[in-house]
Amino acid sequence: LGNNILIGGLVLQVVCYTAFLLISHVFYSHVKLRATSGAGWRKLYIVLFSSCVLVLIRSVFRVVEFAAGYDGPIATNEKYMYAFDFALIAIAVVILNVYHPGMYIIKTAQKDVDVEMAQTPAVAEANSFAHEGTPRDFSTFAAPKK
Repeated sequence: LGNNILIGGLVLQVVCYTAFLLISHVFYSHVKLRATSGAGWRKLYIVLFSSCVLVLIRSVFRVVEFAAGYDGPIATNEKYMYAFDFALIAIAVVILNVYHPGMYIIKTAQKDVDVEMAQTPAVAEANSFAHEGTPRDFSTFAAPKK
């Protein structure tokens, strides 16, 4: 029973992570259409998406590993663990350190990118509670053009 709960949790993690990747791709597609300067967004998206895909592959590997059992070929062979567990996470960490997202967020916010976001009544109401002097929508990535 415990192993089935573990596998179920890992499958749920894979499903949620896949949904996150799909939603982030849709978000990037919308930003790409509206941003006047997309170089920072493109680099940021590639960095985040590539590291997330590596983590997703590792998560799928973990599902297969636990589904095969503790004495299965994956759990008993260190080569698989080094290749699909350690190496994937190490590559993702290196990518995020070399191309740190903070570099692109700051550059994009400083360029005064013209991004027009849809103002729904709920967004307008939420923005009305923002502190004076702070960007009213889409905050750190792209300040609205004044």
